[in-house]
Amino acid sequence: MLQLLDRYRHKIKTPEELRALLGPFPRDNKVIMCHGVFDVVHPGHIRHLLFAKSKADILITSITADRFIRTSSACGSPRK
Repeated sequence: MLQLLDRYRHKIKTPEELRALLGPFPRDNKVIMCHGVFDVVHPGHIRHLLFAKSKADILITSITADRFIRTSSACGSPRK
């Protein structure tokens, strides 16, 4: 698991690093942001992210923190 984290650690950015990477408006690169709950990643998530990336130069993916996720089974969350 540690090797996997080391392999992709460079893709995790702080807000300051994102601002520097994206630059001011108007931007030269097309940027798309996907936000969601990816606690159980499945092929639908992967297809969604790959499609979004195909439409942009830069794809930003943000994840909802656990403390904001409802545990109700009515909303379809796998959390109990």
